[in-house]
Amino acid sequence: MSPNRGLVWISIIVLLGISCIYLLYRVNALESQYDVLSNDYDVMERRYNDLSDRYDLMEIGYRNNVSYISNHYLKEFHEINNFLNSYSSIPKAFKRVFNQNEVEKIKNQIPPIMSTSSDFMIEAYNYVDFYIRDIEDIDFPNLGFRYSRVNGDIIIEEVILSSNKTYIQTLSYTISSGQGDCEDQAILLYSILKYNFEYVQKIDNKVYLARIFLNDGTGHVSVIVQYPDKNISILDPPLRYPARQKMYPIFISNKANIELENYNSHLFIYSGIKRILLYDIDIVNGNHREAVFGGIEDVIKFLEE
Repeated sequence: MSPNRGLVWISIIVLLGISCIYLLYRVNALESQYDVLSNDYDVMERRYNDLSDRYDLMEIGYRNNVSYISNHYLKEFHEINNFLNSYSSIPKAFKRVFNQNEVEKIKNQIPPIMSTSSDFMIEAYNYVDFYIRDIEDIDFPNLGFRYSRVNGDIIIEEVILSSNKTYIQTLSYTISSGQGDCEDQAILLYSILKYNFEYVQKIDNKVYLARIFLNDGTGHVSVIVQYPDKNISILDPPLRYPARQKMYPIFISNKANIELENYNSHLFIYSGIKRILLYDIDIVNGNHREAVFGGIEDVIKFLEE
């Protein structure tokens, strides 16, 4: 074997070794993520199995105590359904996502959150844009049921377990995993802005989590900042709004009607905006209010009042 051929084989072996090491690293990372999600799923599956077992026992006494069985079972069902919704439903996930514990976890992990710079919003936007990778949600379980009414009581006849691609991450998990969908990114960006405006710079800017219902039947989540002069900026890192100039997003403080129409045009690929629901959320306890829900004109009217 010639020296050159020997070097080629050595190079191939080295490259294969490096590739194997990288693949092992990726496998370990994916296994860690899978373990976290698998543990959550196992907990919920055990709760579901427990619910199913209780239902079988209650069905035995159905004829003698229909009302008791129905009321007791409904309570159990709603408890578990609320538990599942706290992982997969806005606004039911707010208490789990927005709380003092989560705020304390992220304060020292996100440099922009304590910034006093006039470019703070650019820093916050860039943090989410650069460090949080956009991904699709995992399949998450849902509970439904088929029921009938007997003497005014709701009798659940079948529990239906299904799933959809909705999983709302905590702030700390979004940061530690470095990934999330539009909901996760918007929730993180909302928290950074809200904390900074209220507790660091103490600026009278309002921040809204905007749940967007699109004309093609899909949904999206972004953030709207309203300034004291009633002008607004819309921040949407996953869909690159506002546009970038070199490394910086071009933040424009516009009247609500102009900015929302610009944003609607940006979402033209999804057939535009059908409705918008704005949430005002307390990031330390998850309390929230629906500030406005309606079409673009309704939201414009609310923001300009």
